[in-house]
Amino acid sequence: MNVVHCSLNDVDLAVNAMKTIKCAVDNLPVELATPAAMHVFLANPLNYLLVAVEGEKALGYLFAYELQRPDREQAMMFLYDITVLDEYRKKGVGTALIEQLKTMCNNKHIMKMFVPTNRSNTAAMNLYQKTGAVISTDNDAVTLTWQF
Repeated sequence: MNVVHCSLNDVDLAVNAMKTIKCAVDNLPVELATPAAMHVFLANPLNYLLVAVEGEKALGYLFAYELQRPDREQAMMFLYDITVLDEYRKKGVGTALIEQLKTMCNNKHIMKMFVPTNRSNTAAMNLYQKTGAVISTDNDAVTLTWQF
C-alpha cells in the first residue's frame, strides 16, 4: 500500500477515489465528484487530499485543511474527513493515512491537528487514539452548522 499526497497531477486518481470510496460509502451521487471541483480543491496549497492505493485501486482517503491563525505564525490542521472501503478497514489503511498527515504537519511545524467526531463513533475514536490523538474532556462541546 502507498499513500499519495494528491497534487494537480493526480486529479484523475483523486476523482476516482471520491467516486469509488466517498460516494459508495456515503451513498452520494457520483456526479458530485468532478474533475473541475477536484482541480479547484487541489489548486489551493492549504487543502490536503491523501489517497491510500494498492496498485491502481484506491482503498481510502482523507482530506484536511491547513488553517492559518491571526494570532500566531503556526497553523493548525483540520482533519475533515477520512473514509476507508469497508473491506479494508482494520487493515492499517486509516492509520497509514493519518500517520502521513502527521508527518506532513511535523515537517511544516504545524502546531496541532484536530478532528471532530462523536464519542459514540467507536471506530473513529479507536483510530484517532491509536494514532496518538488526545480525547477532549470537554463534554460541553457542540458543533453548530450553517447551511447555504
